[in-house]
Amino acid sequence: MKEGAKVALAGRRFMADVQWSLHLMVEERSEAAAIDAEQSILKICTSAGGSNIENSIPKITRANPFGPVNNMVGPEGERWVPVHALVPHSKASKVYALTCEIFAKHQDSIDKFDIGIGYLLATVSTNCFVLEPVFFWPDELNELHRHSLEPDHLKQLKGFSADPDARAAVTYIREDLAAAYRKFGAVHLQIGKSYQYRDGLKAESFALVQAIKNFLDPKCLINPGVLGLKSENPVKEGVV
Repeated sequence: MKEGAKVALAGRRFMADVQWSLHLMVEERSEAAAIDAEQSILKICTSAGGSNIENSIPKITRANPFGPVNNMVGPEGERWVPVHALVPHSKASKVYALTCEIFAKHQDSIDKFDIGIGYLLATVSTNCFVLEPVFFWPDELNELHRHSLEPDHLKQLKGFSADPDARAAVTYIREDLAAAYRKFGAVHLQIGKSYQYRDGLKAESFALVQAIKNFLDPKCLINPGVLGLKSENPVKEGVV
C-alpha cells in the first residue's frame, strides 16, 4: 500500500521534461547484493550526466507484467505502431544513426501528417541490443483496438478521424526502416508479415526451410504464402 501510494502521488509529472529515460530492475541473490548493484548503476548514470527520477514505471511493470494492452494506442487515442531491429551490442550506435538518417529523409511526411516518433531501447543480457522506433499519428482506431482496449480506457480517449494518407506514410517509413535493418544484418521477433523472412536468409538456408515445408505441408494448407514459402502441389481455391 505504501509503494502504491508513492506511485499515485508521483503521477506522470516526473516524466514531463524527460526526453530519454532508463528503467531498470535489479535481481540478485540477497538484498545487500541488489542494493550494491543498484548503487553501482546510479553511479554510472550520474557520472554520464543523468539524474534519478521516480521508479514508478519499473515498479508497476514488475508488479503487473501482463497488464491490459491499453498502450497499443497513443495517450489521446492516436494510432500506434512499432518497427524494430535486434543487433549485436557493437552495432547499436550505428543502427541508431541509420534510423536517424531515414527519419531525416522522411521529415517532410513526418511534419505533414503530425507523426510522433519515440524509441524503446533494450538489451537482452549480453546477447543483443533492441532498437524499436514507434510511431504515433492522428487516425481512427480499428475494430482490433476497440476489442482489445479496456472499455473504461477507450471511453476516455479523444479519438481521431480516419487519415489513410497518414497511415500510408507511416507504412512507407516502416518499410524503409525494415529494409535498412535487413541490409544491416538485423533480426526480428516477428517475421513473415512486416519483415521479409526470405530476404534475410541465404539461399541454402531458405532451401532447407522450403524442403521442410514441402515435407510437412505439401499442399501449403497452413498459412499459404506466409514467409515466402510456396507449395509444390498447390491446392485450388475451395478444394481441400
